[in-house]
Amino acid sequence: MRKQQSILIILGVIIVGVIVAVSINYFHNKAVQLNRDAVIKDLHTLASDAQTHYKKPNDQGGGNKSFQGYKIPQELKSNDNGNYNIFSVSPDSVVIQGTGVETREQGLSCNWGIKITYRIIVQPGSTEVRQVY
Repeated sequence: MRKQQSILIILGVIIVGVIVAVSINYFHNKAVQLNRDAVIKDLHTLASDAQTHYKKPNDQGGGNKSFQGYKIPQELKSNDNGNYNIFSVSPDSVVIQGTGVETREQGLSCNWGIKITYRIIVQPGSTEVRQVY
């Protein structure tokens, strides 16, 4: 009888351990996905701001049909989702990079612990989001 109880206790501990490990992994993956979505949303907000700069005349603080001179507003450079900066700028496009606060983990691959990073390519009439990491 004692052996049977010991085996049941050990089996119960193993099952609880597996459930805890799976739960932690699930919640981490959910946090990474939520952070990705938030970074992409923030990048679209910045893209809209950059397009507004492009369309405004120089006398109103804009670029007068150019992205040259666009700067990310100070209050949008960093938030709870991540950090944002201008990767490159030319008269007809600007590339803004956003680095999230969550790190992605892929088992034993080389990408373990790298923060999620996206870039948005902004042109006068379009935007394109690309994942970097």
